[in-house]
Amino acid sequence: MRHANHAHRQDKGWGMQCTARASLDADTLELAVGQHGDMAPGQVHRLGHAGAAPVEIIEVQFGAYLGEDDLVCPGDDYGRV
Repeated sequence: MRHANHAHRQDKGWGMQCTARASLDADTLELAVGQHGDMAPGQVHRLGHAGAAPVEIIEVQFGAYLGEDDLVCPGDDYGRV
């Protein structure tokens, strides 16, 4: 996934099938199956793959405003716009 942050909402992501990697600002966490990472409003974050097996991630959004225009992507390693 691309790096992102939000002004108004908090995300919580769980690695459900295998180990996931959560980048939170300058820190990187390895999330075992069932563990979660908390992404605070304004915190640059990315959830991704930590191994060779397919990964399944569930992301839940919390906050007073959940609109997609709250999404800010400071850069995209994959060339998407």
